[in-house]
Amino acid sequence: MDVQRRAVYRRKPSGHRPRRPRRGGRGARQEHRRDALAIARRPCGRSAPILFGAGEAKQYVVFNAEGLIGLDPKDGKRLWLQPWKTDYNQNAASPLVIGKRILVSSAHGVGTGLIDVTDNNPTVVWQNKEVQSRFPSPVLVNGFVYVTSEPEAPGFLVCLDPATGKIQWKQGASSGVPRRRPAAR
Repeated sequence: MDVQRRAVYRRKPSGHRPRRPRRGGRGARQEHRRDALAIARRPCGRSAPILFGAGEAKQYVVFNAEGLIGLDPKDGKRLWLQPWKTDYNQNAASPLVIGKRILVSSAHGVGTGLIDVTDNNPTVVWQNKEVQSRFPSPVLVNGFVYVTSEPEAPGFLVCLDPATGKIQWKQGASSGVPRRRPAAR
């Protein structure tokens, strides 16, 4: 302890030792705890936000625990919401823009779907519960969507027709694709 701090805590002649002043006090701690609980209860997502639209009609699209949400880039206000709820409030794969439609994929029994967002009025075009991607984001190559799916233990690489949602082919991890790398020693 330095000399100045020692002087603050020196006993008074009466034997009373003053307490160190509190920062914030009990009320501030309770308020902070309430704020932290409120934040923890908010729906969150792990997917990256994407830019959707062109010109003046640009908007940010976020895929969180509530579903797919369109946000105004100027003020962040919600423009529309398409519910896409999972059992664990988890939507992690980033959405994929295909024209004026957005492809989303989730695990936990919900699956993959294509959502039409014409005039900020979202509607589900199709939903395929066979294809469930937990984390990896789908990609569009040569007019087909490629996504991983894991409703079954080994997992699959799946090729989808984006117009219909029908599976074109799927290849499992047991067909030559290694599931895990051996640990380095």
